[in-house]
Amino acid sequence: MKHVTRDSDYQLKKVLFDHYLLRFDENFNLLQRSEAFQFEVKGVEFCAGIATKGQRVVISYGVRDRISRLLETRVDTLNSLIKAQVPRSE
Repeated sequence: MKHVTRDSDYQLKKVLFDHYLLRFDENFNLLQRSEAFQFEVKGVEFCAGIATKGQRVVISYGVRDRISRLLETRVDTLNSLIKAQVPRSE
């Protein structure tokens, strides 16, 4: 998981974070990524952690620097979101 702000001057403006799910190979080469998404709102939110046990996945995240949440899902659900192939650099 990574989150990205869309604007380098974000501290001076309204902040918009995008999140992506990423897939790497055993050498940490980026293979695939999901489309950009938000957990709840466009604005300040961030993924704080991911824990897995078997097929169960729990993601912790914060919203607007005021609320913390847990999202429970399954590995196959997250895998279905990771579709875009990332071009390999030459």
